[in-house]
Amino acid sequence: MPVEVAAAGKHARKHYIDAIRDWVEKGDASVYALSPDEVRRRVHGRTEPEALAAANFRLGQYLYQQGHRHAAQRAFAEAKRLHPENWSFKRQSWELEELGKASGPEFWAAVDALGEKPYYPPVNL
Repeated sequence: MPVEVAAAGKHARKHYIDAIRDWVEKGDASVYALSPDEVRRRVHGRTEPEALAAANFRLGQYLYQQGHRHAAQRAFAEAKRLHPENWSFKRQSWELEELGKASGPEFWAAVDALGEKPYYPPVNL
């Protein structure tokens, strides 16, 4: 990971933690506290494909726990197909495929494939 990226991430985390501390200390008086209307404006529900992806992922988890590994992998693949931007689906299914895979070369290749697009969207404080 380039030094600049790591430094930017460290700065963003510090700013986020400072904002949380300010909100905890000051409550509604914090500059970071949002009005109910602003919260509603920022929050969006899942799209139909995202909801179907989540259902497939949960089905995959259940199948995996019941010992149906191949069926679970099919459900995970469908979840990732329906919502390819969801990194939780990718990481969790990779780790169930093979211990350590979620932090191995396949993971980093997927991150590198993002190019300039951020791994997670920036936090809007």
